[in-house]
Amino acid sequence: MKRIIVLVGSLLLICQLIYSQVDTARIHAPEIDGSKINSSNNSSIQKKDSLQTKQMVLVKLLNGKSFEGEFVLSTDSTATYQSDLGFITINKSMIFSLQPIKSPSSSKIRETSPIKVALKICVDLGGSHKVSAISESGSLDVNTGISAALEAGIINESVFNAAFGIMYLIPREQKMSGSGTFNFVPLYTVFKFKLSQQEEKVIPIIIGNIGYDVIFNGDSDYKGPFTMSGGLYIAGGLRLETNAFFLEGLYKSFGGSASYKGLTIDVTYTTFSLAVGVLL
Repeated sequence: MKRIIVLVGSLLLICQLIYSQVDTARIHAPEIDGSKINSSNNSSIQKKDSLQTKQMVLVKLLNGKSFEGEFVLSTDSTATYQSDLGFITINKSMIFSLQPIKSPSSSKIRETSPIKVALKICVDLGGSHKVSAISESGSLDVNTGISAALEAGIINESVFNAAFGIMYLIPREQKMSGSGTFNFVPLYTVFKFKLSQQEEKVIPIIIGNIGYDVIFNGDSDYKGPFTMSGGLYIAGGLRLETNAFFLEGLYKSFGGSASYKGLTIDVTYTTFSLAVGVLL
């Protein structure tokens, strides 16, 4: 009998915990038409029996999706978004944040993609081109060059997240007449660590890249009879990001090799890069 009582009590406790989780929303937003919402990420919605007010808001969910539309907070565990397109009902436990829209461009519900795409243009400020073979090595300075990159990743509100990218370096030349031009094309993973979790206009983010140079090539003056192959790509630095744009400074290292008749030469190109990007 004691075991049965303990088992029934445990089941009741589990049901109570599940119910409390369903009725709790992770929200950080200002007041919306009298509905008091705590600024903590783990706060709950304080329900009112007569609360049926509407306001245009941008709603972010825990899965990365977001909706823009008229907001109706019901007295149960759901929230309804209404416009002339119809209704969308969402469990409150899936809501991450609510942001009022002062001047909405449309009263229609607009669902945004959970994928964030970043397009950036980089200025590679010179750098060093180092070669080594057997026990010999040497390096030359490199002229300033331009590169472009495309990065894409799933939107989330955590401190740490990742994305994937591809970069193209417009061919550049060493500071030696007749040395020819070379370039790299790396595929890489982007690791991002936010230094602030607040709703600030500009968020500082530590950036790390690691990947592989799938293309390492040069013109005939640069490579001669050698066969080129790619190598390790790594980078690290800081990004200042807003909702639509970002500025970035990265130290980059591109690796590759050139081989001919059993001789292999290792090549490393390093540069400091300043970039401006747009978030699509």
